[in-house]
Amino acid sequence: SSDLGEKEMIEKELVTTQTEVWRDPHHTHRYVFKRQWAIKGKEAEDKLAVVITIRPTDTEPFTNDLSMLLIEKNIRQLGFTGFIAVNLFSYTKAKSPRVFLRGNDEQSLEILTTVFTEKKINTIIFACGSITATSQVAYEQAKTIYDQLSAKQKKMTKVLINAEGKLSHPLSIHVRNEWQLADSQLLFQEK
Repeated sequence: SSDLGEKEMIEKELVTTQTEVWRDPHHTHRYVFKRQWAIKGKEAEDKLAVVITIRPTDTEPFTNDLSMLLIEKNIRQLGFTGFIAVNLFSYTKAKSPRVFLRGNDEQSLEILTTVFTEKKINTIIFACGSITATSQVAYEQAKTIYDQLSAKQKKMTKVLINAEGKLSHPLSIHVRNEWQLADSQLLFQEK
C-alpha cells in the first residue's frame, strides 16, 4: 500500500515584525532604529538587546544595509526577539573621526537616556569595533553612554569581540556568522 493517502500536517507560524525609527526632521540624524518580532503565542518571552554601533548609514525604517541585516541575523541567533540600534553618533555623515565632534545634536544623548528605560532590554552590546581605541572622541562618547547606565544595566552590558578577543564591529568578516560577547570592561581597557 502507498503512503500517499497520509498527508503531513502543515504548521503555520505567524511572526509580526515592527520597525520604529526616530530621526530629526531633516533626516540627517537617526537616533533610534528599533525592530522587534512577535511570535504569536510567545509574546511573554520578549527580550530586546540594545546594539550600539558607530553611526547610522541612513534614517529610513526600511533600511537594508549590511550592518543592520547582520545585526538582526545575529540577534535572532542569540535568542532575542528584537533589537534597538543606537549609535555613538547619530549623524549619518559622521564617517570619520574629524566629523565625530559634530556627530551628535542636542537631542542625541537625551534620546539615548529614554531608550534605556525600555523594560524588555536585557542586554546592551557595544559593537563599535576598535574605534573607541583609535579615536579619543569616540572613546569619550562610549564612556558617556556607559556612565549614564544604571548599576543593573552596567551588569548587562557586553562588547562584541572576535575569536582573538579583540573588539569587533558587526561588518567584520570574523563575526558575521556568529557573535561572541565579552565583559564590557574590555571597552575601557584598550586605551
